[in-house]
Amino acid sequence: MLFPKLAKRRTWLMVRKDLERVGIPYKDDQGRVADFHAAGRHTHITELLRNGASVPEAMELARHSDVKMTMRYAHIGIEDQAKALSALPAPKRAQPAARAASEKAESKTLITGAYEGRLIWWNLLSQTPTPQRTIDAHQGYVRAITISPDGRYVVTGGNDNLVKVWSTIDGTLIQELSGHARHVYNVAFHPDGEHIVSGDLMGVLKQWQVGTWSHVRDLDAGVLVGWDKKFQADCGGIRGMDFSPDGKSLAVAGISEVTNAFAGTGKPTVVVFDWETGQRLHVLTPKTNSSGACWGMRWHRSGEFIVGAGGGSTGSLWFWKPNEENSFFDFKTPSVPFDVAFHPDGLRLAVALYDQTVRIYDLAPKLKTETNTETGS
Repeated sequence: MLFPKLAKRRTWLMVRKDLERVGIPYKDDQGRVADFHAAGRHTHITELLRNGASVPEAMELARHSDVKMTMRYAHIGIEDQAKALSALPAPKRAQPAARAASEKAESKTLITGAYEGRLIWWNLLSQTPTPQRTIDAHQGYVRAITISPDGRYVVTGGNDNLVKVWSTIDGTLIQELSGHARHVYNVAFHPDGEHIVSGDLMGVLKQWQVGTWSHVRDLDAGVLVGWDKKFQADCGGIRGMDFSPDGKSLAVAGISEVTNAFAGTGKPTVVVFDWETGQRLHVLTPKTNSSGACWGMRWHRSGEFIVGAGGGSTGSLWFWKPNEENSFFDFKTPSVPFDVAFHPDGLRLAVALYDQTVRIYDLAPKLKTETNTETGS
């Protein structure tokens, strides 16, 4: 053992128990001790990442409380990044990112909806895009819009409490889905393309069958709404919605514990459901003292973590593991962010902010320009 003093700490005991669980002896017949602190934490963390472990997994294995600590011991260079990029599968087309705009990838057509209640088709290949088709879709705001995975349908939700299904080809109204009692704030397709989920101001989620357009069931995200006695108003609703890449979980975002509806004072919150059973699994909130709503959220393509964006007077990005109630990393933004979208490579994150900018954040580990010497500590 390089560092005998470690025997006085609890670290060696945690490592020993981990090794025993997988059948590796803590001390072999030659007296050698399998203690990663003796081997060097820099080498341990770096090799974990090089061999396919995610940053959250490496953080857990190293018993770190913050991902920043883990990244201090990660030394990923140009060759490592080149190897990682070469192992990536062919990029899939990105899912629609904006709440009120969706793109049909095959025809490069953009379909938008806004406060005047209209749907507009645009040709993105035109140097000077002009409306190709305009439809009066809802009475009041078009709050939500999404495209089916096969590109056949565009689904919208609005302030008239309705969900509507349209043809992306000619704009024909295919079906009107009624049942929500309040404004419909969000809509999404399940990855299999066979179901739609819509969410309203009161945290009611409705599942609809594609094709028959029948109502299947309701899910309860009522934690995302609050009643302000002073202003006599409901505050909340399904502000963000996304399925896990494998379709087994549904996450919705908004605000909980509302204390002031006028100012939007409350706690940014994400609720995770088991899709098969409809059971609410976890309620996720920031580890730091954050106020406001989680306006947008997305699952990472790995399914290992969720990113939420929002705030009140200030803005933040929050990173959660889907089965842990507190975020493992919080990041302040220069303005309040209202939505997020991952690049297909999973390494870049686009964030739309209140200051009328879109910022691209790089999630890859920073390059190390100096040669790192193993210190064994």
